[in-house]
Amino acid sequence: MFNKIVLGTAQLTTSYGVTGSGASLNVEQSLDILRTASHCGITRFDTSPLYGSSQLLLSQITNTERCTEIYTKLSLPAGYSYYDDIPFSTLDTHLESCLQQLSVSNLECLYLHDPNGLYPNPLSNSRIADWLLSIRTQSVVRRCGLSVYQTSEAFALPQGIVDVIQAPVSIYNQSFLLSPDICHLLASGTKLFARSVLLQGLIASDPACWPLPNVKTLQSHHTSFYNHCVLINTSPLTLALQFVFNHPLVDSILIGVRSATELLEIAKNINSPPSGLDLEAWDLSFSSDINPASWS
Repeated sequence: MFNKIVLGTAQLTTSYGVTGSGASLNVEQSLDILRTASHCGITRFDTSPLYGSSQLLLSQITNTERCTEIYTKLSLPAGYSYYDDIPFSTLDTHLESCLQQLSVSNLECLYLHDPNGLYPNPLSNSRIADWLLSIRTQSVVRRCGLSVYQTSEAFALPQGIVDVIQAPVSIYNQSFLLSPDICHLLASGTKLFARSVLLQGLIASDPACWPLPNVKTLQSHHTSFYNHCVLINTSPLTLALQFVFNHPLVDSILIGVRSATELLEIAKNINSPPSGLDLEAWDLSFSSDINPASWS
C-alpha cells in the first residue's frame, strides 16, 4: 500500500505552504516524522539542497532505518540561466555534495528542478542530457527526472532521458491526467509522480478558515467541494487522496506533513476503500487560481 508514497521533506525544514503555522520544526520533531514514515513502511523520500537541512536529516536514518530510495534535485546554480551552460565539473560537484550530505553512494532519482532552465527545443539541451545519461549509466542515479509545472515542460529533454515526471496533480488540477501528450509519454514508460495533491493543504481545509481572500474562484470551488463531501458523509482529505492515489496514470504520490500525527492521518485516509465516485468534475485546471504563483 505505502510503496506508492514518497515523503517530501520541504515541510521539515522550511515554512512551506499556506495553511501551516509557519513555525519551524525542531530536529527531533523532524526525525520523529521520518522514523514514523519508515515504521509505516514508507521508504522513499524526496529532498533538495534548497530544503534547508533536510538532506542532513535524512542522513540520520538512511543507515539505520529501512530507507531505500532517495529523490533529490539539481537547481540552477547562481550565475547560470540554463542547465546546458553548466560545466560538467560543476554538475559533478553538486551531485557529490548531495551524496555526501545524504550519506549514500547513489540516488534513486535526480530531478532537474528548474524547468525554465531548459531551452524549449530538446536538441538545445543536449549537454545536460548527456550528463544525466552518464550518471545513470554509471549507476550513480537509477533514474533521471524533471520537476515541472506545465505539461509542455515534460518534453524539454531528448527522448529516452526522462524516467520520471514530477508534476502538480490533484482533484482540482487534473491537467496532466487529461493531456493526450502526457498520456502518450506515460505509455512509453515514463512515470508520473504527483505532487501538490492537497494544494498546500487547501483541499483538506475548512472553507471558513480560507487563508487566501483574493483567490475567489478557487475559494468558491473549494466551498462547493467541501459541501459535497459533507453531503456524502466523507472528508475532503479522503476524496482528494483517493482520487490521486487510485488514478491509473499516477505511479506515486508525494506528500508532505508537519507532524507524525498528520502522516498517520494521511496514511489512514489513503488506506480507505475507493469511493467509486466520478471525481473528474472537480477539475479546476482551466483557472489561473490553481497556480500558487498567482496567489500573492
